[in-house]
Amino acid sequence: MILSSLLMAQCLPLASAAEAASVKGVRVSSESVYITTDRPVKYRSFTVGDPERIVVELSDARLRTLEDIPVGGTFLRKVRTGQHRTSPVSVARVVMDLTQKAVYDITQKGNEIIVVVGGKLFEARAKVKDLVRHKVKNVLCCAGHAFD
Repeated sequence: MILSSLLMAQCLPLASAAEAASVKGVRVSSESVYITTDRPVKYRSFTVGDPERIVVELSDARLRTLEDIPVGGTFLRKVRTGQHRTSPVSVARVVMDLTQKAVYDITQKGNEIIVVVGGKLFEARAKVKDLVRHKVKNVLCCAGHAFD
């Protein structure tokens, strides 16, 4: 009896360590989404078209509540949360409905995952596009004459 109690007591920390992380909240600004969990989680992201969406899946995570948050930003129309799967591993999803196709950037800082839609990457691509146009404008032909 004592031996079985000791064995069970040793297994309890393993059982609680296997519990899924909890999504504590999802905050939204006009072009950013902040996903907070009670501990760091692994995630993956992908896009879906028709209509345009960004999906972030949080592995081994459970939602406390389902949310449907209207945004009305330049790129973000609405943010929704859902429990995609509970077995064999819990997967929570945060879906960002977009107004149009857009680039996005995701960073993880401890227990928080930050998704910026449009932002830095959008501006960087626009600058590269302008730079390419500018460089092409100043091409020299074989006779040494510049042309646009």
